[in-house]
Amino acid sequence: MIIKVMELEENILKHKEYLLSVYQNTESLLSQISMILDFGLDNDKVREWYRLNKSSINTIYELIEEKEKSETLTN
Repeated sequence: MIIKVMELEENILKHKEYLLSVYQNTESLLSQISMILDFGLDNDKVREWYRLNKSSINTIYELIEEKEKSETLTN
């Protein structure tokens, strides 16, 4: 589960400027991810956090996908 959180953080950081401009929960989600990784929460707590934030996480991935598709069409 920690791997998923790390991948999420990596994707957010890669597209941070864009995400901050289009999704107001980006900074909050990134802050929560940093806390999880810095404090090393146990797997059950991470899984619960992921479940509770699934909607925001899905939105982040959808926005990234849309951005990448638009960049591909532009190039």
